[in-house]
Amino acid sequence: MMIWDEYDPASPEAMLQFYKRLFPYRAFFHWLNRDHAPSKLFTHREFAFRLAGDVYLRYNSFGTVEDFAREPRRLNPSRFEVGAICNARPKDKRTLRTGALQPQLRELVFDIDMSDYDSIRTCCSCKGICKRCWSFIAAAVTVLDSALRNEFGYRHLLWVYSGRRGIHCWISHDKTALALTDEQRKAIVGHPEVIKGGAEMVKKVNVRLGTGFGAGPLPPSSRCVTN
Repeated sequence: MMIWDEYDPASPEAMLQFYKRLFPYRAFFHWLNRDHAPSKLFTHREFAFRLAGDVYLRYNSFGTVEDFAREPRRLNPSRFEVGAICNARPKDKRTLRTGALQPQLRELVFDIDMSDYDSIRTCCSCKGICKRCWSFIAAAVTVLDSALRNEFGYRHLLWVYSGRRGIHCWISHDKTALALTDEQRKAIVGHPEVIKGGAEMVKKVNVRLGTGFGAGPLPPSSRCVTN
């Protein structure tokens, strides 16, 4: 019998039971595929698995949800990653000429990590999280959600706990988000920034007045937490 104090939700034994009994494979498939019949949004998407010993398996792709479900149950990865939709099936990479496999579409994803606030939070650090410092994450969600909906027009936002020390936002059902270039994605990420650059990042600034390094008018999304 396992003693509860010794239970590790990230242990190989716990992960295997999660993949066998709990993982919502069909709901996961419908979220990525957006239809009941497999489309290129799923069949041409790359999946990567990280195994014990930091072994990383890339260029996996699957024709059906059943094909996909067999791999986590067989490999028992410590994590797996959802990649881009490519112009060909990633599993066929070895049969293609060099450089022929290219990403075409991918979700717009934001990753807010609690450790990013180590320079200003005084209660915890690194992987530590408490109710007090989580308010930084809550403020970031308020700003980003407002900006993405009201300033960029996105409607289908999925906010999820990262599993360790932060939160992720997936914009996957907005077609314009899927087709964004790297430059466009960087512009969207940089839009809500109030202050950045070197040592100035950790200095206190009056965001109500827009004073400090790179001062300028605050975007509407930032004013929603300063007013």
